[in-house]
Amino acid sequence: MSSSQASIPLISHLQSLLRQPLPGHRAHLQMAPPSRQVLPYRPYDAKIAAVTVLIHRSKGIVLICRAQHPHHRDVHAGQIALPGGKKEPVDSSLKATALREIHEEIGIPPSHIHLIGHLTPLYIPVSQYWVLPFVATTEHSFSAHSPELASTFNLPLKTLHSSLTPIKCPLYLSSLDRIIDVPCYRYRRHIIWGATAMILREFQMLLHLLPVDLLE
Repeated sequence: MSSSQASIPLISHLQSLLRQPLPGHRAHLQMAPPSRQVLPYRPYDAKIAAVTVLIHRSKGIVLICRAQHPHHRDVHAGQIALPGGKKEPVDSSLKATALREIHEEIGIPPSHIHLIGHLTPLYIPVSQYWVLPFVATTEHSFSAHSPELASTFNLPLKTLHSSLTPIKCPLYLSSLDRIIDVPCYRYRRHIIWGATAMILREFQMLLHLLPVDLLE
């Protein structure tokens, strides 16, 4: 059986779960950094963005490592993130934003992306973005295509389902100018925290509702 045939039941189950009430706020709170205010609404002055939990059907969730540039100020530099970015005037919708960002960042054309739904929006105070996380699948190859990215890697669905658990790690928070214990995931040499961890936690809670054999 091909990878695309094998993943059809998974896609169907995920589409069904994404149409039902989502864990949302409850999931976000579990992975929110200390002192972060988790808002259930969009502030009137928030900038708008989209990211994507992009599932490569044979490799897992696509994650990116943001590059660190000494002369470029970026509050998310060096962090693990999902493909995505702010809505631009050329984007007709946030779906268009998500597809454009995937193409620009990791080189997958929109025609090779299958959007299946979205998770709960969340607000990121440090950058003042209100972010809508989409869920999508692809079979297309990918790699870092943007100077803003250092590399890409994959998080297997089975790992997120069965063996990746929230922990706390000491991290430096520029907003507080000190090191504190922050909820995060540790996968290999990567520490996933902040908005990315909050989004992945909600998606993980949905995966826990599925039989593990769907993720093989």
